[in-house]
Amino acid sequence: MRRMNHKITLASEQTLEVTIDKTDEQPVGIVHILHGVAEHKDRYDVISEYLCKRGFHVIRHNHRGHGKEIEESTRGHFNSLDELVEDNKEIRDTFIAELNPTLPYILIGHSMGSLVARQYVRDYPDDVDILILSGTVVYPNLQGKLNYLGLKVANLFLGNRTKSKLINNMAFKTPNRAHKSFNKDNQWISESDENRKVYERDPYTGFLVSHKVYLEIVKASNQAIKPSYIKKQNPQMPILLVSGKEDQFGGFGNGIRRLATAYKRAGIKHVTVQLYKNKRHEVLFETNQFAVYEHIYNWLTAQLKQLEKEEH
Repeated sequence: MRRMNHKITLASEQTLEVTIDKTDEQPVGIVHILHGVAEHKDRYDVISEYLCKRGFHVIRHNHRGHGKEIEESTRGHFNSLDELVEDNKEIRDTFIAELNPTLPYILIGHSMGSLVARQYVRDYPDDVDILILSGTVVYPNLQGKLNYLGLKVANLFLGNRTKSKLINNMAFKTPNRAHKSFNKDNQWISESDENRKVYERDPYTGFLVSHKVYLEIVKASNQAIKPSYIKKQNPQMPILLVSGKEDQFGGFGNGIRRLATAYKRAGIKHVTVQLYKNKRHEVLFETNQFAVYEHIYNWLTAQLKQLEKEEH
């Protein structure tokens, strides 16, 4: 594997950090990983290395307002999810040209990154061959509407760029309340003590984010389950939903199943759900992370074989 780190200035004049991991094996596909809110691309080193050993080139980048080498005044803020989608488009087009544009392009999005991925396949349905959503956000209808209204009020009276501790605590600490046995702030993130310790020690995770960011996340989640939204994506593109059964943001599995049903009703042909018992939000970092990677790899291999058959 060869790892290359880049700082790329996009057409929007936004500079982002990008990592490319090139496989030393016969390449079978290009995986693009989109991280979640208040974290960064380097947390995905292990899964990237795992995939590289199995023939995948891997692209990762830090979203706006995230990363290590950024202006601190910009940390935790972006103006809209649309910006992140367009950033992804430009990074994709720039680097797959170098890697091999004929290879299947696979998008993996975690949490907020999964919402970027869901919008990306709506806006650019011909770009993505396979979609994997990890810890995606599916609010119950009423909760989603109430969250959106509350954040609209916060944005109106406190400002888009404000990073209120109250709002951030509601986002990062409230999930514990759904679990009577959880008594520490970040227990909702992961069953793995080690993963939580690494997360808490990392100065580039868990930082405050703006009201606007939360508003965009809630708005995207509310919209992305609608039939009119889903029907704009390629109905033949296979989708894998992976989530912990103890992940509040996936409705403890119920929201994930509801999303799968919405996909099928909207005409999506290939939807697979993989729920992990006792696992939480960061299913890619859990105590059974390599079992999760193996499930993803085996599913990916089956989809690639099917794509190859269809091409012939």
